[in-house]
Amino acid sequence: MPTVRDRLRTAAPSGLAALGIGGCVVCCALPLLLAAGVVTGAGAAFLADWLPGAAAVLIVAAGVAWWWTSRRSPCTSCGTDAPTGSDGATAAACSCSARP
Repeated sequence: MPTVRDRLRTAAPSGLAALGIGGCVVCCALPLLLAAGVVTGAGAAFLADWLPGAAAVLIVAAGVAWWWTSRRSPCTSCGTDAPTGSDGATAAACSCSARP
């Protein structure tokens, strides 16, 4: 059963990427939001100052999170030097387990 940490490792990159892409979409849609009256001039000035940087930081964080989760090396303790029984099967002492 996957632990909370395992679930977080797989969800973090996609969640950060979605937030970064959402920030880019809002930044690009800012002129339309201004014209529609959804955002006032002061709100647009505030958003235009920090939204592109925040979106870029989130996208970089998503890339780092993806790299961090994908760099886990497979278990190598069950290699060819693992103890074997008389029938040639690997002994039960092997600590490797299949990851979903």
